[in-house]
Amino acid sequence: KDFELLPLTLGQLLKYSLNKISKISVVTPFSQIAECEELLNPFRNKMMITVYSEDDVVSSEVREKIRNVFSERYGWVLQQFATVAFIQNEKYSDSEPILALDADTCLTRPTAFINSKNEQILFTTTEFHQPYYDLIKKLSNDLCEERLSFIGHHMVYQPTMFRIIFNLLDIDTMEKLINFVLENYDKSTLSPICVEYEIYAQWM
Repeated sequence: KDFELLPLTLGQLLKYSLNKISKISVVTPFSQIAECEELLNPFRNKMMITVYSEDDVVSSEVREKIRNVFSERYGWVLQQFATVAFIQNEKYSDSEPILALDADTCLTRPTAFINSKNEQILFTTTEFHQPYYDLIKKLSNDLCEERLSFIGHHMVYQPTMFRIIFNLLDIDTMEKLINFVLENYDKSTLSPICVEYEIYAQWM
Protein backbone atom coordinates (compact mmCIF):
# COMPACT_ATOMS: atom_id res chain seq x y z
CA LYS A 1 0.00 0.00 0.00
CA ASP A 2 2.99 2.32 0.40
CA PHE A 3 4.57 1.58 -2.97
CA GLU A 4 3.98 5.08 -4.30
CA LEU A 5 6.16 6.42 -1.47
CA LEU A 6 9.00 3.91 -1.88
CA PRO A 7 11.13 5.94 -4.35
CA LEU A 8 10.76 9.03 -2.15
CA THR A 9 11.59 7.03 1.00
CA LEU A 10 14.76 5.61 -0.53
CA GLY A 11 15.76 8.91 -2.11
CA GLN A 12 15.42 10.70 1.22
CA LEU A 13 17.34 7.95 2.99
CA LEU A 14 20.27 8.21 0.60
CA LYS A 15 20.17 12.00 0.81
CA TYR A 16 19.99 12.39 4.56
CA SER A 17 21.65 9.34 6.12
CA LEU A 18 24.95 10.36 7.66
CA ASN A 19 26.00 6.70 7.62
CA LYS A 20 26.95 4.87 4.46
CA ILE A 21 24.21 2.73 2.91
CA SER A 22 25.90 -0.18 1.11
CA LYS A 23 22.87 -2.14 -0.11
CA ILE A 24 19.10 -2.15 0.05
CA SER A 25 16.73 -5.08 0.63
CA VAL A 26 12.96 -4.83 0.22
CA VAL A 27 10.44 -7.41 1.45
CA THR A 28 7.09 -7.32 -0.34
CA PRO A 29 4.16 -9.60 -1.24
CA PHE A 30 4.98 -11.98 -4.08
CA SER A 31 2.25 -10.45 -6.25
CA GLN A 32 3.95 -7.05 -6.08
CA ILE A 33 7.56 -8.04 -6.76
CA ALA A 34 7.51 -7.00 -10.43
CA GLU A 35 6.04 -3.58 -9.59
CA CYS A 36 8.57 -3.14 -6.80
CA GLU A 37 11.48 -4.06 -9.07
CA GLU A 38 10.37 -1.47 -11.61
CA LEU A 39 10.09 1.27 -8.97
CA LEU A 40 13.61 0.48 -7.74
CA ASN A 41 15.28 0.55 -11.16
CA PRO A 42 16.42 4.21 -10.85
CA PHE A 43 18.45 3.29 -7.76
CA ARG A 44 20.25 0.27 -9.19
CA ASN A 45 23.13 2.29 -10.57
CA LYS A 46 23.87 3.54 -7.05
CA MET A 47 23.98 0.29 -5.07
CA MET A 48 22.97 -3.35 -4.92
CA ILE A 49 19.21 -3.82 -4.45
CA THR A 50 17.45 -7.11 -3.73
CA VAL A 51 13.70 -7.70 -3.53
CA TYR A 52 12.44 -10.63 -1.48
CA SER A 53 8.99 -12.17 -1.33
CA GLU A 54 7.45 -12.14 2.14
CA ASP A 55 6.47 -15.75 1.38
CA ASP A 56 10.15 -16.70 1.47
CA VAL A 57 10.99 -14.66 4.57
CA VAL A 58 8.06 -15.83 6.72
CA SER A 59 6.92 -19.47 6.54
CA SER A 60 3.45 -20.35 5.31
CA GLU A 61 2.62 -21.86 8.72
CA VAL A 62 3.38 -18.64 10.56
CA ARG A 63 1.60 -16.52 7.94
CA GLU A 64 -1.49 -18.72 8.26
CA LYS A 65 -1.56 -18.30 12.04
CA ILE A 66 -1.25 -14.54 11.66
CA ARG A 67 -4.02 -14.45 9.06
CA ASN A 68 -6.37 -16.58 11.16
CA VAL A 69 -5.97 -14.55 14.34
CA PHE A 70 -5.18 -11.03 13.12
CA SER A 71 -7.25 -10.96 9.94
CA GLU A 72 -8.08 -7.25 10.22
CA ARG A 73 -4.44 -6.32 10.86
CA TYR A 74 -2.78 -9.10 8.86
CA GLY A 75 -0.45 -6.86 6.88
CA TRP A 76 0.56 -4.84 9.92
CA VAL A 77 1.38 -7.92 12.00
CA LEU A 78 3.07 -9.70 9.09
CA GLN A 79 5.37 -6.72 8.57
CA GLN A 80 6.58 -7.08 12.15
CA PHE A 81 7.24 -10.78 11.80
CA ALA A 82 8.93 -10.28 8.42
CA THR A 83 11.33 -7.78 10.00
CA VAL A 84 12.18 -10.17 12.83
CA ALA A 85 12.57 -13.12 10.46
CA PHE A 86 14.83 -11.10 8.15
CA ILE A 87 17.16 -10.03 10.95
CA GLN A 88 17.25 -13.49 12.53
CA ASN A 89 18.14 -15.30 9.30
CA GLU A 90 21.80 -15.04 8.36
CA LYS A 91 20.80 -15.74 4.75
CA TYR A 92 19.39 -12.21 4.61
CA SER A 93 21.17 -10.30 7.39
CA ASP A 94 24.73 -11.08 6.41
CA SER A 95 26.11 -7.69 7.43
CA GLU A 96 26.12 -5.44 10.48
CA PRO A 97 24.51 -3.14 11.29
CA ILE A 98 21.17 -3.21 9.43
CA LEU A 99 18.72 -0.33 9.22
CA ALA A 100 15.05 -1.36 9.01
CA LEU A 101 12.88 1.43 7.61
CA ASP A 102 9.13 1.36 7.04
CA ALA A 103 8.28 2.05 3.39
CA ASP A 104 6.29 5.17 4.31
CA THR A 105 8.94 6.70 6.58
CA CYS A 106 10.85 9.55 4.92
CA LEU A 107 13.83 11.29 6.50
CA THR A 108 13.53 15.08 6.41
CA ARG A 109 16.89 16.08 7.88
CA PRO A 110 20.44 14.70 8.18
CA THR A 111 20.33 11.70 10.53
CA ALA A 112 23.04 9.52 12.05
CA PHE A 113 22.04 6.00 13.07
CA ILE A 114 25.58 5.08 14.21
CA ASN A 115 27.63 7.73 16.03
CA SER A 116 31.30 8.62 15.64
CA LYS A 117 32.22 6.02 18.28
CA ASN A 118 30.53 3.35 16.14
CA GLU A 119 27.75 3.05 18.71
CA GLN A 120 24.12 2.43 17.81
CA ILE A 121 21.73 5.31 18.46
CA LEU A 122 18.32 4.39 19.89
CA PHE A 123 15.62 6.89 18.98
CA THR A 124 12.94 7.33 21.64
CA THR A 125 9.34 8.30 20.86
CA THR A 126 6.22 9.28 22.80
CA GLU A 127 4.07 6.46 21.38
CA PHE A 128 3.64 4.50 24.60
CA HIS A 129 0.88 1.96 23.94
CA GLN A 130 0.42 -0.08 27.12
CA PRO A 131 -0.52 -3.46 25.53
CA TYR A 132 2.88 -3.59 23.78
CA TYR A 133 4.69 -3.45 27.10
CA ASP A 134 2.33 -5.71 28.98
CA LEU A 135 3.16 -8.37 26.38
CA ILE A 136 6.91 -7.76 26.45
CA LYS A 137 7.05 -8.00 30.24
CA LYS A 138 5.71 -11.53 29.94
CA LEU A 139 9.00 -12.37 28.24
CA SER A 140 11.04 -10.88 31.06
CA ASN A 141 10.27 -8.75 34.10
CA ASP A 142 13.55 -6.93 33.47
CA LEU A 143 12.17 -5.32 30.32
CA CYS A 144 10.28 -2.02 30.17
CA GLU A 145 11.19 -0.73 33.62
CA GLU A 146 11.13 2.83 32.31
CA ARG A 147 8.41 4.38 30.20
CA LEU A 148 10.52 4.57 27.07
CA SER A 149 9.12 3.91 23.62
CA PHE A 150 11.12 3.16 20.48
CA ILE A 151 8.43 3.05 17.80
CA GLY A 152 10.09 5.45 15.38
CA HIS A 153 9.21 3.36 12.30
CA HIS A 154 12.90 2.68 11.82
CA MET A 155 15.54 0.85 13.81
CA VAL A 156 19.20 -0.02 13.46
CA TYR A 157 19.79 -3.66 14.35
CA GLN A 158 22.97 -5.49 15.18
CA PRO A 159 21.96 -8.95 13.92
CA THR A 160 24.35 -10.88 16.14
CA MET A 161 23.07 -9.10 19.25
CA PHE A 162 19.49 -9.45 18.00
CA ARG A 163 19.86 -13.23 17.76
CA ILE A 164 21.42 -13.41 21.21
CA ILE A 165 18.53 -11.43 22.73
CA PHE A 166 15.84 -13.51 21.08
CA ASN A 167 17.66 -16.71 22.04
CA LEU A 168 17.88 -15.65 25.69
CA LEU A 169 14.16 -14.85 25.65
CA ASP A 170 13.42 -18.25 24.06
CA ILE A 171 11.75 -16.74 20.98
CA ASP A 172 14.59 -17.52 18.60
CA THR A 173 12.34 -19.05 15.92
CA MET A 174 9.28 -17.64 14.22
CA GLU A 175 7.23 -20.55 15.53
CA LYS A 176 8.20 -19.76 19.14
CA LEU A 177 7.51 -16.07 18.64
CA ILE A 178 4.07 -16.48 17.07
CA ASN A 179 3.08 -19.04 19.70
CA PHE A 180 4.18 -16.70 22.50
CA VAL A 181 2.19 -13.85 20.95
CA LEU A 182 -0.95 -15.92 20.46
CA GLU A 183 -0.85 -17.17 24.03
CA ASN A 184 -0.28 -13.77 25.62
CA TYR A 185 -1.50 -10.84 23.50
CA ASP A 186 -4.25 -8.46 24.64
CA LYS A 187 -7.36 -9.47 22.71
CA SER A 188 -9.23 -6.29 23.62
CA THR A 189 -7.25 -4.04 21.25
CA LEU A 190 -6.63 -4.04 17.49
CA SER A 191 -2.99 -3.03 18.09
CA PRO A 192 -1.71 -5.51 20.66
CA ILE A 193 1.91 -6.15 19.66
CA CYS A 194 5.18 -4.54 18.62
CA VAL A 195 7.67 -7.37 18.29
CA GLU A 196 10.14 -5.91 15.81
CA TYR A 197 11.15 -2.66 17.55
CA GLU A 198 10.35 -2.79 21.23
CA ILE A 199 11.77 -6.18 22.27
CA TYR A 200 15.19 -5.40 20.81
CA ALA A 201 15.33 -1.74 21.89
CA GLN A 202 14.04 -2.34 25.43
CA TRP A 203 16.72 -4.98 25.94
CA MET A 204 19.45 -2.72 24.57
